[in-house]
Amino acid sequence: MARARRTDRRTCCDDDRERESTGGRNRDTGWLCDNYRRPMRPGKNSWPELVGRTGEAAAVTIERENPRVDAIVLLDGTPTPRDFRCDRVWVWVDSRGIVLRTPIIR
Repeated sequence: MARARRTDRRTCCDDDRERESTGGRNRDTGWLCDNYRRPMRPGKNSWPELVGRTGEAAAVTIERENPRVDAIVLLDGTPTPRDFRCDRVWVWVDSRGIVLRTPIIR
């Protein structure tokens, strides 16, 4: 049920490496990165209007509205990594494939 991850664009990890080479600041945005607060990507970062829709339709909508993220559809209760990724959105669905809670960047 999980969607395949795309590799055709830069990730937030690429930005972290660039920040390391520029004294902690991103050349383009001036964002700082530290262990407590990671910078958010520009664009929409939560989709409350998708609760109740199908997971696949929600994933398509999320990736259309913010092309810098990957929407990953998961069955509720599936174990996931606890790290923060500014390019990942978990879309939690029930056994019928219906979105249970607001998808947000995690």
